[in-house]
Amino acid sequence: MVIEDAFKNFFYKTEYMKCNWSVKELRRQIKTNLFVKAGVSKKPELLLTKSVDNANSNPLTIKDPFTFEFLGLDAKEAVSESDLEQALIDHLQDRNCKNLC
Repeated sequence: MVIEDAFKNFFYKTEYMKCNWSVKELRRQIKTNLFVKAGVSKKPELLLTKSVDNANSNPLTIKDPFTFEFLGLDAKEAVSESDLEQALIDHLQDRNCKNLC
């Protein structure tokens, strides 16, 4: 995967090394536009803090991240568990309604 934009390339390389991402995680972050999300976030440091915390955890820990980009959550300083739960419920109800209607 080649990133033409030099600044974007530097961003992902820096985060990759800082956060100790796997290649799979790096590709996911590129595909889900972490660069853009960090740029439009009110507090991008909160968005990137989770990645840094994962880098500082035990390297033998199994990391199985969940991706919820399909929910289209609005940018916030931090998303709570209840926000995520409600978005998942709304998404499932929406899909069921489309299938039944």
